[in-house]
Amino acid sequence: MEISEIEKRIARGEDETLELKSSVPPPDVIANQLASFANAKGGALILGVKEPAQFIGVNASRAKSAIDAALRYLSPRIDINVEVHEIGGRDIVIVSVAAAPHLIATRGGYYRRIGVHTRPLTADEIVGHARKNDSSDTAIKELSAVVSEQTKTIDRLRDDFNKANSIPLKVAIAVGGALIGVIGKYMADHLF
Repeated sequence: MEISEIEKRIARGEDETLELKSSVPPPDVIANQLASFANAKGGALILGVKEPAQFIGVNASRAKSAIDAALRYLSPRIDINVEVHEIGGRDIVIVSVAAAPHLIATRGGYYRRIGVHTRPLTADEIVGHARKNDSSDTAIKELSAVVSEQTKTIDRLRDDFNKANSIPLKVAIAVGGALIGVIGKYMADHLF
């Protein structure tokens, strides 16, 4: 992409095919954004730009690492194009994504770009997409994998919560607190 074209696109601001970030977001945020473009009309994520058309710049190496990590969250993997351009002495990173013929999942589910917003797809939208593209087997397998991962995460969080709120743990904390209080009181009364 030519610099003049980049500057014109950025000057128009965010839309359904353009997202601007002033810094490098975490990989899961990048993955959600890339999937949202792939599940819609395609688009570009530009790092190092703050609206309105303010070139902040980012560390290109750090950005590329975060983008590589983000790609591991996507299922199935997608092809992207990453470009680094220097504008005004600052590096900006452009990640371009084409529209995918089938749904792209991230660890958090399925996302789509609508207007200037990225939002999760509803169950009806996922089913509608699968029917429209006659890719129900692929979409159902992908959806099944995402739901399975989410179920595992929910189960793990529930187990962690239950362990953290178990009666033996609460008793141990109360007894430990009481012992610390007694020891503190004894030390204050007898040593000082």
